[in-house]
Amino acid sequence: MPQLNPGLNVASIGEVQQKRQVDAEVYLRGKVENRAPFVGNAAYQLQDNTGSIWILTKQDLPQLGDEVLLKGAVRYKSITLKDLAGKDLGEVYVEEIEQIKRTPGADKGK
Repeated sequence: MPQLNPGLNVASIGEVQQKRQVDAEVYLRGKVENRAPFVGNAAYQLQDNTGSIWILTKQDLPQLGDEVLLKGAVRYKSITLKDLAGKDLGEVYVEEIEQIKRTPGADKGK
């Protein structure tokens, strides 16, 4: 598979979730699988062959099926539930810094 942007060290989503290096800057590439608009910003779920992760953005939301290459900062939101003896159910997500490339998905209109 040809590398679209030589020189960029694109991480796998699974690797980002495992390492949980909060505040680290990463490059990710994947397909948009879900979207969640909010007031003032939005989020979309990006998936590659290692997993999926939510991307928080202030830009226009990409469409479902779009391929996105982005630069972002790893974040972690801790969610602790008392019913589960203080177990942390937090989630790693990425705050988008720059959307480098977006390619419309081949499955438009399906």
